[in-house]
Amino acid sequence: MTSRSVPLARVQSYVRRVGYRLIDALAVRGKATVPAILRQPCPDRPVRVVFLVCDAGKWVAQPLFDGLAADPSLLCSFALTLSDVGLRLPKVERAALHAANRTFFARRGSISQDLFPDGRLSSPEALEADVLFLQQPWGMQDLPRRIGRRIPCAYQSYELGVIDDPVQQIAVPDFHPWLWRLFVPTEHHAEVATHCPGGTPAERIRIAGAAGLSGYLHPGPARTAVASWPRAADPGRKRVVYAPHHSLAPNSLRLATFDWSAPAVLALARDNPEVDFLLRPHPNLWFSLRRDGFGAAAEGFLRDWDSLPNTGHLPDGEQVAAFQTSDALVTDSASFLAEYMMTGQPILRLTRADSRPLSAFGRWLEPGFHACPDGEALQRTFRSVILDGRDGLAAVRQHLSSALAAQAGTDAARRIRNEILAKMD
Repeated sequence: MTSRSVPLARVQSYVRRVGYRLIDALAVRGKATVPAILRQPCPDRPVRVVFLVCDAGKWVAQPLFDGLAADPSLLCSFALTLSDVGLRLPKVERAALHAANRTFFARRGSISQDLFPDGRLSSPEALEADVLFLQQPWGMQDLPRRIGRRIPCAYQSYELGVIDDPVQQIAVPDFHPWLWRLFVPTEHHAEVATHCPGGTPAERIRIAGAAGLSGYLHPGPARTAVASWPRAADPGRKRVVYAPHHSLAPNSLRLATFDWSAPAVLALARDNPEVDFLLRPHPNLWFSLRRDGFGAAAEGFLRDWDSLPNTGHLPDGEQVAAFQTSDALVTDSASFLAEYMMTGQPILRLTRADSRPLSAFGRWLEPGFHACPDGEALQRTFRSVILDGRDGLAAVRQHLSSALAAQAGTDAARRIRNEILAKMD
């Protein structure tokens, strides 16, 4: 197995993508985009379905993994690699993050392969699978192009495309065009993907529902059963999740409002000790804040947050249960806008004037959001909607939640399983 130091791997990745852009500019791609065909493996063993993962914080596909693993004709496991952020971390932090990811995924299934076993990054050509599901492009951005003609690669996004950002969502040059299958949640998403230049060819797109929403189709746990809430034993307390995004930089989606929303939410937690708060940051938030010169502000915020008796942190893997036992979401993160809608509870959307706009799907959801463009609006809406219960959007959210469940909350595992088995020669 070939392995390289992480700095060398980053340089090679950059050079490789520059080469790909040159090849594409010369229009010699041609049939190279044709992915591998699923073929029946040895008849005496199951189909090896491997999920290549790199980020516990973005893992929403456990219902899909479990649904496929329940079929004896499929053998499901995890393979570990590094995300883009993991690659850029200092050596000690990188190792700690990978170890945490390994622990997280080992609790959710068998780990069959590890591309970062000893501090050096192994080549993805070492992967063995009959079908490879990719968690996200970030950390495996050109992997389908590199191995897609040997191992069929499949992808179902961890988010529903709420922001108008088609290139990142469905047209990453060395990722989406080289997939064997792109599984999308609804007919709308299939239509958008089909007509997106540089995306997955239409014949490889399948509507399968959204695996990440299936957990909301069943009754949630008792409010006393989610231990991450600061006062979990008291089900009568109001509960709020604060989920800040990471994109503060000018060349990003510019969704993040951490500069004003973090002190505003902290003030709400201080001023309302009868309300419990959970922090659910984007997995890249702390890295982005340090990179962009806000490291001291981030440390101060965390120190103040941890000093309060009514605040806590939402661990990876407990998101659905925490959302189902909460009373409101305060967020500038795009993916949660659709996911949390399934709870029917109020969504206080933190906005900024220069952010990327909502997509058509996001605009469909928008009537269910309470928009908060600054700290004063957040405080006012928090008092009115959460404390006083004057929520004028409850009926709108209920309608959107029901419609979203009907469109995207189907049994994705069953549809994807049938697609895999039907295509075996």
